[in-house]
Amino acid sequence: MLSDNPELKPLYYAFLPSRMMITVLKSIPIGFAFQVLDDKEDFDISKKYPFCMDLKHRETQKSIWEYSKYFIIRDISISTSERVIEHLVVNSTDAHFSKKIFKSVRQSSLNKDKRMSRSEASCAMFWTSMRCCFAYHISMFVFNEMVLIVSWVRQHYRRNELKSLEDQPTRRLSRRHGGGEITVGSFAKRTMKNLVVCVVAIVAEAVGASIGTYFSPGYGTLICDRLFANAPYIL
Repeated sequence: MLSDNPELKPLYYAFLPSRMMITVLKSIPIGFAFQVLDDKEDFDISKKYPFCMDLKHRETQKSIWEYSKYFIIRDISISTSERVIEHLVVNSTDAHFSKKIFKSVRQSSLNKDKRMSRSEASCAMFWTSMRCCFAYHISMFVFNEMVLIVSWVRQHYRRNELKSLEDQPTRRLSRRHGGGEITVGSFAKRTMKNLVVCVVAIVAEAVGASIGTYFSPGYGTLICDRLFANAPYIL
């Protein structure tokens, strides 16, 4: 069945040299931007200050690397999880259904617009987009849960250290999961939040594709699809 789906990517897709290069090049400016947002007016990566100030600049550069490393791991993990889900779908469903998860929303909206009225194409794109995007958003949920579990485990082994958890180098996770001690209650709340965001993102992406198809099939569908898909994670 795998051979019947030429668009099915291998499980090691994220580790291909070309993909790794894209991931690294994409993660460095994102890490830089996150550090700027953290430091705001205090941000300075230059080295024109006396030696006594150099520690601050080294810390800034280290933080940029930590952010970049986090986004590299994030991209690889999500991509690999998505490949696993796609392989599971292909192996456990018939070829007619599994091929639909590899459809291009832009091309699909154009094809539907030729065969149907604009309103019918818009409604059909809601379900098409939902089938195409669920693997990615489930992968996002799995990654966020893994980050939460790792943070919880690290907290457990650091419980006896003199340093408080706020002083530990986990600032890159605070933007997503907040600071402070992770309890069973907070873990459950964050898991529920991640699950709600995942479901809302799937529905939002489908709604975006539907709206984009109604007003402008093709690139309009693609743009609205992407905007609506990322909105729940930003908000």
